Amino acid sequence: MGAEEPGVLLAALLERAKLPPMCAVAVAMSVLDAVAALHQVGLWHGSLETENVHVHADGTVRLGANRPAPAGQSDSQLRASDLQAVGVLLCSMLRLRLDQEPAGRNSRTTGRTEKPLQALARRMARGTRSKRLTIYAAVDARLALWEAAGRLATRRVQAQARQRLADLVAGPTESPAPDPQPPAAGRTESRAPRRLGRWVGAGAAAALVAGLVALSPPSGLRAALGYHGRVGATSSTVALAAPAAATVRDVAPPEPAPSTPVSKPAIPLLAPAAAGQVSSVGLRLLDPACQGGSSCLVQVEVWITPSPRPRSVAWTVESVQFCGGSVVQVGAGSFTAQPGWTHVESQSAVAVPAVGAQALLAVSSTPDRAASTPVVLGSAPGTC
Repeated sequence: MGAEEPGVLLAALLERAKLPPMCAVAVAMSVLDAVAALHQVGLWHGSLETENVHVHADGTVRLGANRPAPAGQSDSQLRASDLQAVGVLLCSMLRLRLDQEPAGRNSRTTGRTEKPLQALARRMARGTRSKRLTIYAAVDARLALWEAAGRLATRRVQAQARQRLADLVAGPTESPAPDPQPPAAGRTESRAPRRLGRWVGAGAAAALVAGLVALSPPSGLRAALGYHGRVGATSSTVALAAPAAATVRDVAPPEPAPSTPVSKPAIPLLAPAAAGQVSSVGLRLLDPACQGGSSCLVQVEVWITPSPRPRSVAWTVESVQFCGGSVVQVGAGSFTAQPGWTHVESQSAVAVPAVGAQALLAVSSTPDRAASTPVVLGSAPGTC
């Protein structure tokens, strides 16, 4: 955490444009996750300003260097200072002025009440009156933010928020071509159909980028925690291929379908996508060059419904062959989720078998059994 993180400063993004509320929630959740990880190992950040929060090109968020703890302050006071700084940060992103009265207090004259998200931001920025904050205070604050944000905190919207943050980091794009001028008044002749080819863009491919990454402690702390404070969905790339345009010369009939059925490559269903207390499981390759016969770094996320009690969350990483369906366990992990946690995340290296076409899946075993979407290594075979 001592070295300055790459990326664009949050302060620079706020100077360019106002952040959508979903992006403000994504950044605040990332920061709270990082702060929670620090507090649980007895550390304090002390420098949670827009000039010390870095947004990366993939929409993930990291914190810059922390400050030494000042003398004469208790651990509870240091934690309270961090949480208050997160509230001020959230107010800055939502463009809320702390020196103004909230709309809810003037509801009789304005007819409006302040939204839960804005009310929580002001409350956090004013600071807590509690003199004893536990090491899980940041976890409680994140749960409160999750509840106040409502639909803005769902995995789908948070994935969109990280994509929007990535767009903001990339900077403005070329402005689109102006719309055609309307015809002059009084003209009665009919217009020819508009040529769509002039106005349609070149086509696009979209990538939903997961996870907001807010963890800043060194790698040694990550291993000790087993919880990396990342939020969001696993990444998935969707390739869009436009069909070939037909011409007047395309008079030859299409090739007939083969008379014999072709075996489609498939992998066995190890578990449902969600079950019981597990709402979803995700697996993401952190090494783009991962292939069979090598050691690859993977990220596993197990999303659970919040509980008032601690509980164990365990999972395995499985390799499944496309043709034949043999299953090999290549990794495993577990961690105790604290009250109020919405997910557990871990990064670890797995030894990928040196076989043909295969896919990796994460499968939770406790508190309930569910499986992630398969991540294909290389390209899937056309037939078996």
